[in-house]
Amino acid sequence: MVWQTSALGDVKTILKYGGQVRINHYTGSVSVDKHDDAQKLTLSGSSVWTSGLVLPLTSLEGSEDAVLMQQGKIKTSDKKIFFAGDVEMTDTMKFSLGSPIGSTTESFSIVPGGVSQWPGAGTAVYKKVYVRYLPTGSLIGEGYS
Repeated sequence: MVWQTSALGDVKTILKYGGQVRINHYTGSVSVDKHDDAQKLTLSGSSVWTSGLVLPLTSLEGSEDAVLMQQGKIKTSDKKIFFAGDVEMTDTMKFSLGSPIGSTTESFSIVPGGVSQWPGAGTAVYKKVYVRYLPTGSLIGEGYS
């Protein structure tokens, strides 16, 4: 019972102190081009707005972040975002931080294998997601024609 109360406090913290995050989900298909197979991503539905608590990574020895960095799974430039457990996560999604979305907005994608969730009574209470900056602002295959 104490864990559940603490976890609910964590979700309240995310909602209170988190910033606005826009999530775009994409569906993918592979088209056969003249020379290559090309992945094509199409926006699936509308954007979803939610709260996400964005934190930098920590390099403290023995921390989960430091271990993942040493294993080469995440980079020092990556970030972690905490979301409420009911926010859907897929490999083909893009995050934009802040509101309103403008020309200075940065876009991020999920690091492969970068989603952790903490269940409480069978339902995820919150999720930690490692994300990586998209220098072009787009996922590979997004907007492909």
